[in-house]
Amino acid sequence: MKNIWQISLSCLKLDQKNTKTSSEVKSLFTRILDWIKGVLNQFYKNELTSLFENIDGGKFQSAPIATNEFTTLGSSVEANKLIPYQMVDRNAGIGELYVPSFVANGIISSMAGVLIDRKFNFIPTEEKPNFNQDEELDVIVDEFAETYDVFSNANSQFFRRKQRA
Repeated sequence: MKNIWQISLSCLKLDQKNTKTSSEVKSLFTRILDWIKGVLNQFYKNELTSLFENIDGGKFQSAPIATNEFTTLGSSVEANKLIPYQMVDRNAGIGELYVPSFVANGIISSMAGVLIDRKFNFIPTEEKPNFNQDEELDVIVDEFAETYDVFSNANSQFFRRKQRA
């Protein structure tokens, strides 16, 4: 498998348009190369010349795999900034507070479940002949926002009770 990737990358580097490689592989390598170029464009050309020569020469082929917190966890990094719930003004500036990811993931999974349920139970009518996933997702987000809004009419009774306690 490693040799197939090396051969494909070598062919792709030489002649990207005429390479007899699947479009998926070309797309993957193109994205990887674009990312690498973006990172490496931060350096001057003469700083990178020796690095590229060493890479093409296979100098790093026998290098050990890095062992650190990112390579040993076995999972991806969580993106905690999914659902903002409050703006805050501090000395460092204005920012937002976000729902913790373990809560946000449950909300997002519930939204996805509702969307799937509505899609499978959709019955076309004259007013709505097709299921529009984007529109339906907007409606679901609005419904969830209303459900979780502590100041909404439906939740105001619970909010007032908590304040008195």
